[in-house]
Amino acid sequence: QGDSKWVTGKEARRDVHELRATVDAVLTGVGTVLADDPGLNVRLDRETTQPLRIVLDRDLRTPLSSQLVRTATDIPVLLYTTSDDQTKRDALTASGIELADYTSLDAVLQDVYARGIGRLLVEAGPTLVTSFLDGQFVEEWVMYQSPRVFGGRSGFYRSHQEGPLDAIEKYTVQSVETIGADIKFIMRKEESDVHGNR
Repeated sequence: QGDSKWVTGKEARRDVHELRATVDAVLTGVGTVLADDPGLNVRLDRETTQPLRIVLDRDLRTPLSSQLVRTATDIPVLLYTTSDDQTKRDALTASGIELADYTSLDAVLQDVYARGIGRLLVEAGPTLVTSFLDGQFVEEWVMYQSPRVFGGRSGFYRSHQEGPLDAIEKYTVQSVETIGADIKFIMRKEESDVHGNR
């Protein structure tokens, strides 16, 4: 597992828990599971409904020691995979994980919707975030900006698709709010008319 440290302050992290409390499910990729070992649950000082936790993990790399697996009998986890490794599958299902077929991101979202999930929160790294953006599946962005500055080339969007700028989904800022030492941005997808014009 990774050695991830908090980037945002405690106020912003609490706000994330408030956001999780408003959705039906929280989705992440196995890369985030391996790097951060997230719980993806709601931790507030009041009683709330816990969202379904969803993991996209083609090769079943999710560790049995991860928070998600260890808490699966208390808070459900749905894991999409392409792996037919029966030993790993049996170990995960014995821990309370529900497995489903991962054919494509679009198919996953259709299956999630068929399960009654209407509001889905994606908390993931740049690879999965890019897939959601390139697939035009994102209706709303919630972004927390820390005052801390870090080096390196990593970013939250790594698209390599080509095309005119007007073919790329545009988002407009709906609100900007200071939360503790951090800044919270909420952005929504621009509406298009019947001709695709914004």
